[in-house]
Amino acid sequence: MTCLDRSFGALLTGLAVLSAAILAAITLVIPLNVLLRNLGLPVIYGALDAIEYGLMARHSSGRPGCCAQRPCAG
Repeated sequence: MTCLDRSFGALLTGLAVLSAAILAAITLVIPLNVLLRNLGLPVIYGALDAIEYGLMARHSSGRPGCCAQRPCAG
């Protein structure tokens, strides 16, 4: 395995971790925002915009890892 292969693999792993972290943050923010709204407290300002941009960033950062995997031999 060359240095470039290891570097590219580390980059893909980092992007996959970033994608998972964004999804985890979105998963926590949505119920928290609903809970605050149901309790009559002020909601998280800009949460909807952050979720939309987070979904776009998650898709963009997670896609290279999916494309780099070799298809299964069938």
